[in-house]
Amino acid sequence: MLAGDCYTDIRVRDAGSSAVNGTYIYQGKKGGRPQWCTSGSCAQSVEWKNGQWTIVSGGQDMYYGCSCLLPKAAGWTIGPGGTAPAPRLDGGSKCRETPVFTIVPAGTAGILDRGWPEGEVAPIVGELPVAALYEIGEIITGCVEILDPGGDPELREQVELVVWQVVSIGEDFDEKKVLDVRLFRYGSAREAYCFSLPTYVLINGYEWTPGYYDLRLNYPNETFDEMRIQLVEPPPEAET
Repeated sequence: MLAGDCYTDIRVRDAGSSAVNGTYIYQGKKGGRPQWCTSGSCAQSVEWKNGQWTIVSGGQDMYYGCSCLLPKAAGWTIGPGGTAPAPRLDGGSKCRETPVFTIVPAGTAGILDRGWPEGEVAPIVGELPVAALYEIGEIITGCVEILDPGGDPELREQVELVVWQVVSIGEDFDEKKVLDVRLFRYGSAREAYCFSLPTYVLINGYEWTPGYYDLRLNYPNETFDEMRIQLVEPPPEAET
């Protein structure tokens, strides 16, 4: 391994083909891209293959990822050797010194600008409690502040927002589908890092429908927050 050539381990989880779940260790480059394997023989690997990231086991393509610089946590699809659901990944980033930032919720109800209806107990649905209730046609918004080690606002970073649609609720895990991944930056209007998701327009080509959605905020200090929201149809208009 070349000096300075370092990538964090990858953890594959929640794959329907459970044999691929586990920790993959960086094993150098293959075809100019990093490769992670569960053993020195690399019989099971996360590697760059045919122009996209692929989880390979025993010579079979199990799951396909993005055609991007490094593997992403979500958005994997099922290959000819794999079974549903597709996995989620942690790690795989280029080694670097993790910035020491403090993340502070800056919405009016924690991170989000809305919480569960006042006076009602928020239900736990599957893996997560439901943080807020929205009607289709409303805008989902939220904000966080990023503070540097001295407690001053950090204005030059960015936060990744991953939006999942919860497809089904299971006893052991919830099946989810990635709808969108986007970055948002500091905004002077609210002096925070804020996102906005209008549910009256398509999200990456998908139509918002009633159900549960998960929002994951990935921060520059390699921590994250994940929230589940419920989306419902607006009540019918009263007849006049």
